[in-house]
Amino acid sequence: MIDTRTMSLATAFVVLVFSVPFLTLASQRLPFRGLKEWAVSLFVGFLGLLLLGLRDLVPDVVSMTLGNTLVLAAYVAVLRGLRTFVGNRQQPWVDFGILLVAAIGFQVWCWPWPSMAARLAVLTGFTAICQALGVRILWRDFPRVIGDRPWVLILTFVAFMAWNLARAVLAMTLIRPPQNYMSPGLYQSLTFFPGMAWVILTGTSLLVATIGRVQRLADQEHHRLLADSQKRVERLSALNEISRAVSSELELQTLLETVHRQVARVLDASNFLLATVNAGADSWTMRFKMDRGERSPIETHPMQFGLTGYVLRSRKGLLFQTVQEKAAFIAAERIEAGWPEARSWMGVPLIAAETLVGAMAVQSYEREHLYTPDDLELFSTIASQIAFSIQNSRLYDELKQTLQDNRILHGLLPICAGCKKIRDDHGYWNQIETYLQTHAPVEFSHSLCPDCIRKYYPDLGDDVLKSR
Repeated sequence: MIDTRTMSLATAFVVLVFSVPFLTLASQRLPFRGLKEWAVSLFVGFLGLLLLGLRDLVPDVVSMTLGNTLVLAAYVAVLRGLRTFVGNRQQPWVDFGILLVAAIGFQVWCWPWPSMAARLAVLTGFTAICQALGVRILWRDFPRVIGDRPWVLILTFVAFMAWNLARAVLAMTLIRPPQNYMSPGLYQSLTFFPGMAWVILTGTSLLVATIGRVQRLADQEHHRLLADSQKRVERLSALNEISRAVSSELELQTLLETVHRQVARVLDASNFLLATVNAGADSWTMRFKMDRGERSPIETHPMQFGLTGYVLRSRKGLLFQTVQEKAAFIAAERIEAGWPEARSWMGVPLIAAETLVGAMAVQSYEREHLYTPDDLELFSTIASQIAFSIQNSRLYDELKQTLQDNRILHGLLPICAGCKKIRDDHGYWNQIETYLQTHAPVEFSHSLCPDCIRKYYPDLGDDVLKSR
């Protein structure tokens, strides 16, 4: 039989060997959650087993009380590492309470009432409690971190929890531990071999779980970077397409439809609004609105109306990801709410060469957090591209109208030689003033010239002309 001192020191050596990779990885400042606590667990366990192996060579209060407390502290540190690994909140009062009660028990049954059976029951009983708490974390929380339940760890924890509970019961009832625990014997061997197996199985499983989690995080990061890269390429392509599409369109309504289609390529634009500022900048007109997938009629609102009006007045983009954010902002700024039921809202101004052209907005009635700050930046970039196109389109419409007016008033006009009526493009004869009022921005005020006054009022003509 191997004596207990040898077994204790051998187990301490195994624990020390296992602590090396944990301490090495923990010192690298890598995102390995739980490694630090597990490294501390192994090192503390090594110190506790070393002190237990030095019994009769050091004072009992050091060997039995402190040694057993350190061994139990190693199990507590494993439990803390599990909490850190899955991101759970630590429970310091539970951990401290276990160690405090156990330390008092070790001391009491070391002196003044020495009892090896009681000390063993305290150590194995509280160890079983730590392992039961660990099983709960492994079963409930590990799947959301590593994607599956760690069955090797769960079975290891359950097996050694049952073993420690059995030792605690047997130590106090059926099988009493020998009075000279440091002497060789079957009981001592059965005590340390399972402990060594616990260290090997648990340490290996925790290393494998840590490496698996790191690999999973690396894969997630790789997929995220790949998705971000693809998203950036798609957005750059969309911006290029938007620039090309809007630069070739001059008809305003056709341009607005093109803008909506292009925005919908990169953002959820099922609820989309594009407004332009009216002359005098005291109102804005909703030139294009897609609401729940359907076109809405053109509307005009004062500049103070709605979040769109605020974007126009402030010339700044706005993003609201929740109903609460939007409601708080509307209340703080005392804005007359336009569409308060939206759960996500984003709007940007359309500015061309420091000239306010209008604003664009998108919103969702169903989802919060639909739009992000990155989406707001993209939306602003799109706005800067199409603002010039909308401005050019409006100038084009004005120029076209001016040319149309000039075409009507220039050239050969068919006029009656007798009554002086003018024939329009539809073949109807109109008085001169009627024709000009219809085809040019002019109004008439009727009066009589001196010749007509003498002609139509010969008796009063000279008097009327003298009174002028």
